[in-house]
Amino acid sequence: METNEKIFMLMEVDKDSQIAKYATVSESESEEITLQHDKSFIDYLERFIDQGICFYIDTHKKEIIEREL
Repeated sequence: METNEKIFMLMEVDKDSQIAKYATVSESESEEITLQHDKSFIDYLERFIDQGICFYIDTHKKEIIEREL
């Protein structure tokens, strides 16, 4: 069974539209994804924008998978 999970790095946070942009960290492929989040999560993400924080993201469901990297 093929998985839709990939590791993405947080690249940009837009507080006004409450979206966050992520990009893959793999050198062999380049993919970007934009996700809508609630205000509290956007505020949380904004603190990590320059720290290279990464998340597992299900690219089919377009949601963050809560598990340790």
